[in-house]
Amino acid sequence: MGNYSVIKEFCTSNGPGVRTSIYLSGCNIHCKGCFNYDAWDFTSGEPVTEEVINQLIKSIEPEFIQGISILGGEPLDVKNQATTLEIVKAVKKAYGDKKDIWIWTGYEIDRNLPHTPSTKQILRNADVIVDGPFVIEEQDIKLPYMGSRNQRVLHKGVDF
Repeated sequence: MGNYSVIKEFCTSNGPGVRTSIYLSGCNIHCKGCFNYDAWDFTSGEPVTEEVINQLIKSIEPEFIQGISILGGEPLDVKNQATTLEIVKAVKKAYGDKKDIWIWTGYEIDRNLPHTPSTKQILRNADVIVDGPFVIEEQDIKLPYMGSRNQRVLHKGVDF
């Protein structure tokens, strides 16, 4: 599995409600003005292990925690898809539809998302995908859950 740069419990900025956010390491998109350029290196941070996944599952156990957010780096990069899939499968196994899963990606899922054997499974298990690269010229700090106007908040069953 891949690495992560940080885990933020009791996070309120990466999706609705209170959540746990994990920032996976590694990104090949390199958006100009990226707020998390420190996570571009796939080898930075710590390995995502079974213990880390168990920590994530435990962190969202309280009823007031709405779900988990997976950001990066780039969680849908080919090098990170196996890690992202392990996380989403573990969340679904533990909580079914009681906790939601949000994933941020710089790819556009209907245009340039890399397809691997894991891609369909990730999309089938995710509840919301925020897609599109951060474009500094379209930055808008008033947008909920997005950094620039070109990005989209896509809901399973409606948009993908």
